[in-house]
Amino acid sequence: AKPWRLFLVCGNVPNQAQLEINVLEAAEKCGCEYVVKISTLTTVLERKSGGPYEAHLEVEAALAASPLQYTSLRPNVFMQMLPSGVLGIGHLLQSSDTCSHPFAETPIS
Repeated sequence: AKPWRLFLVCGNVPNQAQLEINVLEAAEKCGCEYVVKISTLTTVLERKSGGPYEAHLEVEAALAASPLQYTSLRPNVFMQMLPSGVLGIGHLLQSSDTCSHPFAETPIS
């Protein structure tokens, strides 16, 4: 089989780690040569708080233990998250012209 690459991204669901690990195991068996995994903010992983870190840590550990070559991307925030939700700032901008995001000083990961 011709080598191929995998872009691994999954929604934050209760069985996220198992779903992603299932994909990784299948990818290894089917000749995948490289995996790019979308993880979560490095600060969240290091502090083990502020988001769904457990699944990402488990999958990153599975990748590290596998023979697959990989890269984990740890984005700080997605544009779609800014208007609302836990990381959102939309509510702050309703009553002010300025605001500060909780992760504004977080290093790029």
